[in-house]
Amino acid sequence: MPRSVISPLRALAAWRSLRSVWHTFRVIFQQILNEESGCLSYLIGCTQAGQAVIVDPARDRVDDYVAMARRKGLTVSDIIETHVHADHVSGNQALAAKTGARIHIHPAANAAFPHDPVEHGRELRIGSVALHVVHVPGHTPDSIALLVTDLGRGTEPWFVLTGDTLFVGDVGRPDFGGEQAAAHLYASLTERLLRLPDSVEVYPAHGAGSSCGRAMSSKTATTIGFERRFNAALQVPDAEEFVRRLMTGLPPKPPNFDRIIARNRAQALPQSGEARPLSALQVKELLEKGAALGTVLAFMMAVIALSLPETIILRKVLKPALIATFLGVVALGIVMVGYLFNWLI
Repeated sequence: MPRSVISPLRALAAWRSLRSVWHTFRVIFQQILNEESGCLSYLIGCTQAGQAVIVDPARDRVDDYVAMARRKGLTVSDIIETHVHADHVSGNQALAAKTGARIHIHPAANAAFPHDPVEHGRELRIGSVALHVVHVPGHTPDSIALLVTDLGRGTEPWFVLTGDTLFVGDVGRPDFGGEQAAAHLYASLTERLLRLPDSVEVYPAHGAGSSCGRAMSSKTATTIGFERRFNAALQVPDAEEFVRRLMTGLPPKPPNFDRIIARNRAQALPQSGEARPLSALQVKELLEKGAALGTVLAFMMAVIALSLPETIILRKVLKPALIATFLGVVALGIVMVGYLFNWLI
């Protein structure tokens, strides 16, 4: 059989698509996936300026963002929220406290914490990187997309961070305004995002596993052209049909959405020595370690007890041991509830 020939350009494109970190001459772009929740955050940096922006940071990854930037010789100077998130606690304030970075969010978010409001048409610069703010209401009134251009290679946009407005294979839920919000979402998609060139790459704020969409792909990136052609939610003749399809069979909001939104809008209380929040996997590991430790302690107590006379066992070992074990279990329960509350809330 003749050997298949792959052009160098196709090989380079295939290799590049598999990388989690993309570099141009000056620009660094990294997508950060939280596999437990399907949330996606982004680091965009300029090596010449030595600065980076973090987009949609999660609270349990704050130290990771700082470490990632440091490894690339960057400091975090800016934080951008594409909207007030409803499925996870944002790390914007914790990251700002750790780095001194400015938080940028749309005025419609009604954020109570210190921030720089960004509206449609605003442009933020990180060295040779331009981030153009596009207001795309629908999923939420404050939703924005970020059209990113590497000015070192040209003036044409490279990619767009779409938040929860446009996903890979789906669009955002209009949870906060019903049919009117769905109509706004259609306008944002057709009048703003889908007017971008087909070659513009798309990076959303969530992937498969998130409750923010219904038919999201397991892929975490796409292009405007691919979504225009294959995204089922966009294959509609007009706004009326779009709204009808989007509202039909819309799952109910998860019960914790409103509580998380309220927390993400509020100003966090300053705390010294705040414990790092735990992920679900870390909580599971702690519980397993606690169970293993309890088993070892119980075995040791049994060995000691069996080596003592019966009267001493009854009066001086078993009763105090039972009391101590009970108090220990209560204390462990309080600690674990505290960790779970810190992670969930």
